[in-house]
Amino acid sequence: MKHKKAIIDTYQTTYNKDLVVCNAYVTVKQIIKRYTYCDGKEIQENDFNDIDACCMLCVDKNTKKLVEIIYLCKCDAKMKDKAEVTDIIAHESVHAAMDIYNYISASVDLSNQEPFAYLVGYIANCVYKTYSKIWI
Repeated sequence: MKHKKAIIDTYQTTYNKDLVVCNAYVTVKQIIKRYTYCDGKEIQENDFNDIDACCMLCVDKNTKKLVEIIYLCKCDAKMKDKAEVTDIIAHESVHAAMDIYNYISASVDLSNQEPFAYLVGYIANCVYKTYSKIWI
């Protein structure tokens, strides 16, 4: 059964920065109401024109906590190509992991890629959990 429920899930990371995943039924207005960009600038509706998904570093207006948001703008129940969804989840997960590494002043160690790979895997799993709720 498919439904059109706006879902905003928050997942903790070990880096004092939460991961927030918004499904396709979350409106831009809902995001604008709850978050700002990390530099204090307001999020604009036209920031999401012509994209399937995005990753952005923001601040929760209520908690003042830094969050990494992955917004699955167009990944809804109508998206039939599961390979495309997998591609989008992987793509945005790498962006989020790189943002987290940047936040903690770390870099990907090409001779020891496991920490980065585990972080990407964790993020992708969180994104998939939120995405898959559209099928409940």
